[in-house]
Amino acid sequence: PMAWPNTPCGDPCDVLAGDTINVDGSNDVFDINLDLIDPPLPGENLVWGVISGEDIGSMGVDAYFEVFDAGYSYLGSDATGQYGHYYAYLPDGDYYINFYGSGPYSHYVSELHDGSQCPWNSCDLGAITPLSPSGESIIRIDANLAPGVIFSGSVVQVGTANGIENVDMQFADNVGAVVFSMGTDPDGLYSTPGLPVGSYYVIANGQPIGFETELFD
Repeated sequence: PMAWPNTPCGDPCDVLAGDTINVDGSNDVFDINLDLIDPPLPGENLVWGVISGEDIGSMGVDAYFEVFDAGYSYLGSDATGQYGHYYAYLPDGDYYINFYGSGPYSHYVSELHDGSQCPWNSCDLGAITPLSPSGESIIRIDANLAPGVIFSGSVVQVGTANGIENVDMQFADNVGAVVFSMGTDPDGLYSTPGLPVGSYYVIANGQPIGFETELFD
């Protein structure tokens, strides 16, 4: 059974799992569309939920979810459907699921299934309790992503407009611990995923490729 908007509601259906449709007399026609999903097959489990944003309430957002196995190997990813819903059929086992925004929500900080913030897989999965579905279970896990900040820019050689590739861009917190790093592209450009709101030191580490390291100030 499925309640609107595309919310599995159990069997028998718990109608309160869905959202109400408010009828005030201003409209006499409502389009109510629902996508029914298959129950898990023997040996499978259904993990589903809604990905929303902290700054926009319960409204679903354009996002992706990605799944890793117990050995931290990447298994695959998919985009959310309408209303920010996602569905994944998984065999019995241990998994890690990461959620992140896309499009106009790319600045949101990615989040793991336990609610830990994980800016673009920068966290230690070994410190996270895995999700362990079994017995043809149906598990709901919602993610409420926090708005973050995206840093972008370029690194060029002094006195020229030539971009420098593979400069290690490091972002350290207010005590100097590097919380995220990435390399520049062939044109010397970089753009981070959503990082948590806060204070950062930004370092362009060019030493591995023969340049001096520079701290943004």
